[in-house]
Amino acid sequence: MRRALVILALVIGTARAAHSQSYTLTTSWPVDGNLLVSDGASLYVLNSTSGLVTHFDLSGATTGSFSVAPDPDHARSTNLAGFDPTGNVYVAHFDNVSGSLDLYAPNGASVAPRRALAWPVEAVDHEGLMYAIGRDDYGDRQLITISAAGDEIGASTIGHPYAFILGVSWDDRLCLSNEESAGCPRYQVWVANGPGVTGRDCGQGEPTDYIPMFGTSDGQGGSFVLARRGLGNYSYAYSVDRYGSGVNARLARFDLPQGGEMIASDSQGAVYVLVQGAVQKWVPSAVTPTVRSTWGSLKARWR
Repeated sequence: MRRALVILALVIGTARAAHSQSYTLTTSWPVDGNLLVSDGASLYVLNSTSGLVTHFDLSGATTGSFSVAPDPDHARSTNLAGFDPTGNVYVAHFDNVSGSLDLYAPNGASVAPRRALAWPVEAVDHEGLMYAIGRDDYGDRQLITISAAGDEIGASTIGHPYAFILGVSWDDRLCLSNEESAGCPRYQVWVANGPGVTGRDCGQGEPTDYIPMFGTSDGQGGSFVLARRGLGNYSYAYSVDRYGSGVNARLARFDLPQGGEMIASDSQGAVYVLVQGAVQKWVPSAVTPTVRSTWGSLKARWR
């Protein structure tokens, strides 16, 4: 009986406090487009087929729209690539080997002539540095940094040959997926700061069949990742995970009952999900403590 009491006291003593955070859907509004980005204070939605860009404030009110001229030489992909220091938006056109870049004011005025690029640039930071995905001699993908003048100034290997950019954030961070296996993808945030660009884990989920689709920075050193898992018969479940800066540091998860296509965040901590022709705004609640047992740390001494 004494032994049982000693073990029980130890089990109770191993319970520890954790933290979780919930998110609430506060509003949604219809949009015409399939690509979504945020400059931290507003949102842009691009219809990559028609070239229509619509500008919204954070409440969903339309503040303007304009059309992007197509690039027939790089017609595979068109992307809202980032922002310059004055709030102009970059639009990138690219294929597997090269691309071009436009720069538009928020009202749709062309700020600079279209620029031809020798790399398939997908992202541009506030300093004008450009980022593209390439491959090294071993077939692993690299994040290539190109100067504002158009010169390659650095390349950082990002590992797996199928690693890819998940998204670009308003605070000059790239969110990538570097999948070690299909069952346990690793998410990385790379700070966009030139040839010394450094990657670090912004969280690895527990083994799961959720696969990352898109991601962005949370503005606090972590990331939001939109992921999905197959349910069979061509149906899927979708969620948004928020990760901190450590391995297995998932801070929150909320399910998306209607699916999801892209996500963005603002400087106030809200998450925006593009889904089925609409943008949903999810706002965080206060962090609340929870208690869970940590059986793995149990230590018992028999007497």
